[in-house]
Amino acid sequence: DWLPTPHGITMADAIIKTDKLKNFFTNKKVLELGSGVGNHTLLILKQKPTNLTVTEISESRMSVTKNTLNANKDISQDNISFVIGDWLQLSNQVGNNKYDVLITNPPFAASGRRNRRYFIDELI
Repeated sequence: DWLPTPHGITMADAIIKTDKLKNFFTNKKVLELGSGVGNHTLLILKQKPTNLTVTEISESRMSVTKNTLNANKDISQDNISFVIGDWLQLSNQVGNNKYDVLITNPPFAASGRRNRRYFIDELI
């Protein structure tokens, strides 16, 4: 399901290789908008955030993230929450929670629909 994009690779490289980001998520409450296949989610979890809330538009998309996390048994999932929903309606799911960090690698590509630039047509 994963097709790496240049911006996704750049984000992963930044998390891994940039000195200021190597421990950036440690002991922080993190909200990841659009967890995708979970590659960035894994990199964040390796830094041991206090809490990580990951979001996806549908259960089918979130199952891909969960499968990736489950395949990496050395990563603890004790501090992760999974939220299904539209980003514009997330306040209904996450309530008044406050986060130290918000991170996203939003999906975009031509969907074949006029004026739409989403890879996942479920977003439309």
